[in-house]
Amino acid sequence: METGASTTTGGDRKVPMEEFKLELQRLINRHSIENVVDIPDFILADMICAMIEAMGPRIKQTLSWHGCNSVCPPRMKAAKDTRQALLDALAKFRNRRDKPRPSRNTTLRSDQAPTEEAE
Repeated sequence: METGASTTTGGDRKVPMEEFKLELQRLINRHSIENVVDIPDFILADMICAMIEAMGPRIKQTLSWHGCNSVCPPRMKAAKDTRQALLDALAKFRNRRDKPRPSRNTTLRSDQAPTEEAE
């Protein structure tokens, strides 16, 4: 696959990857980022673009598997399931808080009732 054929989204328009790579190279050079990693700006820009091209489809595939698209608004079913799961967890938490707790000095053993330890 040739890098120049690929595109990336730049706002509402498609930007050819080669154009993006040149802009990235200039940005890396302008901020002297190549000195941080001791890699020439054009190689660093090429590496970043290759990573975007390699990872982009896999990231979209993972998001899709989780019930999101690349912009990631939750799907209706996933949103309802998540909302219900949160409500259930909140109800369990509230029920736990309403139960009386043993004091900090109480020792619980499986073979005897709670007792107070002497301080």
